Amino acid sequence: MLKPVFLLVISITTYLLSFGQSSDTIHRRPLQTEDTDDRTFVKAEVMPTLLNGPAALEDTLTRLLRQQHSTFEKGTSLFSLIIDKTGNIDAVSKQGVNNGTTPFEKDVVEALVKTAGMWVPASESGEKVNCYKFIYIEFSKRSLKVTERQ
Repeated sequence: MLKPVFLLVISITTYLLSFGQSSDTIHRRPLQTEDTDDRTFVKAEVMPTLLNGPAALEDTLTRLLRQQHSTFEKGTSLFSLIIDKTGNIDAVSKQGVNNGTTPFEKDVVEALVKTAGMWVPASESGEKVNCYKFIYIEFSKRSLKVTERQ
């Protein structure tokens, strides 16, 4: 008899704790909560941006990848970057492929890492924070295009 009552109390408590949270609050919750200095936000009040704009990233990636590949295979890939509080890149990973392939994924990741220092860090409540940045890279035979995922 106590087990069903206990489960009912747990269910009601869980419901009450989750009630009233807006989707904005949920999206702004950091991924890590142990230490406030090491939190990595998925969404911040001010998201990380490039110092010289998206065109500078496209130019840099094209230049770096052309050193190793004369042409690209057509396709679109999603990459995630963690931009730290100083504007450097803490991590880069490929999240998926929308269409086509990216056979030189390792080279793309290395090129993205070389963009460290080109970023203005994110901020939350006026303080610089670590934050994810998601970008699509669309490859055509001779060029690429970078689009930020919102």
